Amino acid sequence: MTVMLQTMLKTCAVSALAAAAFAASAAAECQLDESGYPATAAGFIQTASSCLETPPAGVVYRPDLEQRLAELVNADRVEVGLKPLILRSGLIDASRLHAADMATSGYTQHRDALNRGHADRLRVVDRTLLSGMSGENIAFVPADKFDGDVAALLTALKAHPANNQNIRRDGFTHMGVGVSETETGVYLTQVFVRLEGELAAPMPASLASRERIIADFLRPGQDVYGWRLVTPEGETLAQRRGRGLTASDINQTAYLDVAVRDDVDDTVRYVRGPMLSGGQ
Repeated sequence: MTVMLQTMLKTCAVSALAAAAFAASAAAECQLDESGYPATAAGFIQTASSCLETPPAGVVYRPDLEQRLAELVNADRVEVGLKPLILRSGLIDASRLHAADMATSGYTQHRDALNRGHADRLRVVDRTLLSGMSGENIAFVPADKFDGDVAALLTALKAHPANNQNIRRDGFTHMGVGVSETETGVYLTQVFVRLEGELAAPMPASLASRERIIADFLRPGQDVYGWRLVTPEGETLAQRRGRGLTASDINQTAYLDVAVRDDVDDTVRYVRGPMLSGGQ
């Protein structure tokens, strides 16, 4: 593998859940079962922190396969003239958690028991991520079809045209890979995003006081202009100019969208930020 690929495969951020400082829950046993992860952001993070520390019963995490699969994906992209994707720890966490959930409950679907998709999981798990478009690949390889060769995992992913399109989508910049193995087979999850920027610090799942939205963006001349809170269905609950966000603004579980002003072309647009819990 080239030096460029080795560099791009390095994890680019400290784990978002580790940064959330749920030290007590991380020491607890993973309580994941067929009901999946809790509905609230805070509850999800607590359970997820435990499950990232210790896999659910009967599940083995395979970071060796995750790394090798990421290498093969980037080699595939480079072969067709695309830039390799950067591994991001928050995306790895989100991928690994969904692979573990699928392995625990024995399903292979994008949506979990509470009908949450990959975008919901990303916005719970990666507490500094500000993203544009995103996508997810999933696959299952039965135990009798897997001999340890990671190429079989890539073949399983690329067998679906939509998965192959995600792997070769030019607009993505970052990815995460999760591989969970059980006695029945191997469960795979990949998530992809176009990174627009990052919050300066992980956003708390539940606000105890006033928070200021401080962020860095990839494009020069961009800065925070305001924010809005939206439901999973896209309904706007609250909207304001400026950086200030308080607990009183959030009376139910909502998603934070950050309004970004671009001084170069004098436009304002929204990028997707973390999920927040309210009314607790």
